[in-house]
Amino acid sequence: MVTGADDEVTLRANREGFQKFQLRPRRLVDVSKIDMATEIFGARHDSPIVIAPTGGNLAFHAEGEIAVAKAAKAGNHLQMLATGANTSIEDAIAARGAPVWFQLYPTNQWAVAEALVRRAERAGSPVIALTVDTLSLNNWETLARLRRTDTRNCADCHGEGLAQYVARRPNFDGIDLTGATSFGAPNMNWDFVKRLRDTVKGKLLLKGILAHEDAVLAPRAGIDPLENNSSQLRRYSSTKNHSKTARRRNRWGSQPQPTTFWP
Repeated sequence: MVTGADDEVTLRANREGFQKFQLRPRRLVDVSKIDMATEIFGARHDSPIVIAPTGGNLAFHAEGEIAVAKAAKAGNHLQMLATGANTSIEDAIAARGAPVWFQLYPTNQWAVAEALVRRAERAGSPVIALTVDTLSLNNWETLARLRRTDTRNCADCHGEGLAQYVARRPNFDGIDLTGATSFGAPNMNWDFVKRLRDTVKGKLLLKGILAHEDAVLAPRAGIDPLENNSSQLRRYSSTKNHSKTARRRNRWGSQPQPTTFWP
């Protein structure tokens, strides 16, 4: 959970980058009534804190993403559910008591991506967040080294291949996985994004854009905002978050945070 890709250069840079930020408290300010509420896509939340999507939460808590939804409800935080969650989008929304955004791994089959979107929308999810940075397997060298001392068989939990892996991922229940072999879509391009934009009835955002050139192209494809978070450092090494440049050139968004939306 705390490792990065390859030589973990991006992981170190991310940590060092945030160490440069320091608190600069002002005094003699009336804080008897504090309002951190924010509005995103017309929905009001009590704080700007967003619970980013993480799959397989049952590995860490007996209630999995249901517990996350309850916590989001308690603080009235925006929650985003992962495609590979141990909880269905229907159950997550029921536990949250409010709409939950859906993070989309499209797989390499369009029919699967479309079915996942339709399911999320039927459940009441107002926003689909397409992950665009999972075109291939990640090279987690630290994990590979640790596995040498771990005699457990990963397949006992994760299964062999995509079909077995998603067998305990209820968002895939009832979906024909014929031909699907990966979470990501290696052939994903801007035509794919435009096709998805025509399919999604609500808001569509991209998760994982790093270069300002791509940020410029996004609105042309009908994308609402972009979303970046620290998970990118687990997938890539020796990369920088160039969305900050996009903000300067297009006046998108605000100061980057661990999870940042670029409207």
